[in-house]
Amino acid sequence: MSKKVISRVCAGLAGMSVVISANAALIDNGSFTTDSISGLDWLDLSVTQNQSYDAAPGRNAGWRYATNSEIEGLFSVAFDGYTDTNAFRHYSDSNVTGSYADQTEDVQLFASLFGSSSVSNTLDSTLGFYRDESNILRQMGVNQYSSYSRVFSDENTNNWNGYEGLGVYGNGIYLVRESISAVPVPAAVWLFGSGLIGLVGVSRRRV
Repeated sequence: MSKKVISRVCAGLAGMSVVISANAALIDNGSFTTDSISGLDWLDLSVTQNQSYDAAPGRNAGWRYATNSEIEGLFSVAFDGYTDTNAFRHYSDSNVTGSYADQTEDVQLFASLFGSSSVSNTLDSTLGFYRDESNILRQMGVNQYSSYSRVFSDENTNNWNGYEGLGVYGNGIYLVRESISAVPVPAAVWLFGSGLIGLVGVSRRRV
């Protein structure tokens, strides 16, 4: 292996570490998203869109309801500082205190991972139902308006109990399973790095 190739591979490894540190915990796997931090696969909300809460696990074999703490974990990974579902909070990218610089980008990424539904000409939503710590049916996700976007939680404002047997237009259900595809990020880096070292060693012996 030439020094030029080695330097390019090293540069690639350096770039990989930058990507990993910049929220690569959520991995798109087509119809589901893997959170490499929690070790959970999340079924895309577009898959369960318009399904009733009660029927969703039966219609999606191998998946179960996400718990309140798992929802909080997902949103803490996807959005800076959003870790609590216990109170109504929404962060606009432009006009609500608490927003942050790349929030709009994070909202768009979340929608691209979990699927979005056009509710009107001015609104796309990615929303899912879950049960909070008090076993109340709640809704959480993101809204993208024509002029701004937001992270959305309706706890303490909307109680969806009574809607369990109904499909709600544009809404999915948060379903999870233990990951069948995740390779822990540190392990992936170690494997890549050890392979690189091996290639360098082979190259030196040939010289």
